[in-house]
Amino acid sequence: MYLTLWKTYNPTFSQVEIWFRFVFVVLTFMVTCLFAHSLRKFSMRDWGIEQKWMSILLPLLLLYNDPFFPLSFLVNSWFPGMLDDLFQSLFLCALLLFWLCVYHGIRVQGERKCLTFYLPKFLIVGLLWLASVTLGVWQTVNEVHDPTYQYRVDTGNFQGMKIFFLVVATTYILYLLFLIVRACSELRNMPYVDLRLKFLTALTFVVLFCKLCSVKQKFRITFTLLFISVPDPKQLFQIAAGFWIVLSG
Repeated sequence: MYLTLWKTYNPTFSQVEIWFRFVFVVLTFMVTCLFAHSLRKFSMRDWGIEQKWMSILLPLLLLYNDPFFPLSFLVNSWFPGMLDDLFQSLFLCALLLFWLCVYHGIRVQGERKCLTFYLPKFLIVGLLWLASVTLGVWQTVNEVHDPTYQYRVDTGNFQGMKIFFLVVATTYILYLLFLIVRACSELRNMPYVDLRLKFLTALTFVVLFCKLCSVKQKFRITFTLLFISVPDPKQLFQIAAGFWIVLSG
């Protein structure tokens, strides 16, 4: 018994996607070089919390655009797709961790202890990263081995992981809102810090909204407060994240 497997690609769409990612890889590389050049005169001890995190987020943004994406058209394997899911999850979770650290760190001056400051944040974001990587890789691997694969058929495994993801994501959002309210209530009378908080909060909600739309479209997760569908949410999020990082740097 012989099994014939046919795979078809839309050449126009594939070319647009490759060029789209390539342009963002080049732009991210240029922004990273400009950012490093602008801070070359300052010691790392003098960097603010935003500058320190930008030095981590910009290289991760470069990976988020996946320079190895064309391999998915050249290699008949699940590995390029897994790399794409891994890079995206890594950058997004680093961005989520940055928001928690910056909203908490802007209130806590001086030494930030690992046990009380970083450990709870790493725990929440680490669980989100584990859930997102598992969901993304599971779907990618199954789609490579079976192009007709539908996640609705595998509802048992997907449903449990989706519930786990939603519980952890809800915990994260509540914790983030708590830190935002505390920071705004305690530092609103300080002119420079107040401006930083307004700018950061506005762009945080824009990027978070785009990401929720992307998750909703990819895994068909229904959010109680989110019923708006936007075209190409992944591209919207990419543009918003890049715009936010350029302005913050």
